[in-house]
Amino acid sequence: MKKCKFSEKIDDYLLGKLSAEEAESFEKHYFECPACFSEMTLRNEIINVVRQGMDLSPRPVAARAARRAWSPTGFSPAKWAVAGISVVLLLVVGWLVVPRSGQVSPEFVLNSNQVVRGTPIQVISPKADLTSAPDHMEWREAGENLDYRVTISNGNLLWSVTTKETRITIPQEIKKLILDNTEYSWQVKAFDQAGTLTSASTPTAFKVKR
Repeated sequence: MKKCKFSEKIDDYLLGKLSAEEAESFEKHYFECPACFSEMTLRNEIINVVRQGMDLSPRPVAARAARRAWSPTGFSPAKWAVAGISVVLLLVVGWLVVPRSGQVSPEFVLNSNQVVRGTPIQVISPKADLTSAPDHMEWREAGENLDYRVTISNGNLLWSVTTKETRITIPQEIKKLILDNTEYSWQVKAFDQAGTLTSASTPTAFKVKR
């Protein structure tokens, strides 16, 4: 099977090495690509294991096997650390890759022909036609300790802001840019504390009619 060209960007995305434009392009792709979504999940778990400084010492069974297989003489702390990391990564890979009974990848639809992996964010307002420019944007919580990036666009980006709340007031200077009888679209994306996109809402259209 041909490897997806976007898979080469996964590590750079997780480590924050992509430009804003490259990150945005990658985010749009990996929710649509099952191969990249699975690989992204795996690599993110591995990076989190290393970042969080989990207990990397081998479990008792693994430790007994290690003592039988290796002589401790000359086995430095650094080598023990590598061995511990290997054990943890094997456990992570096994947990993520081995199929679990009854479990399927979550999916939701962004538009009529685009299926995405992840849990959708449900938007509350604004929706459909309005009689005046909206005062706020509101959506349902998508998890704990997330950052939400909210955008408004009409083909071009009109406004972008990041918040931890699920309701945000639109500044007056932005409201003045929302013209009558012009369709706008807004969307919410949720990011975990590592900066990884975990969920998104359907781009939702609204128009001011007076």
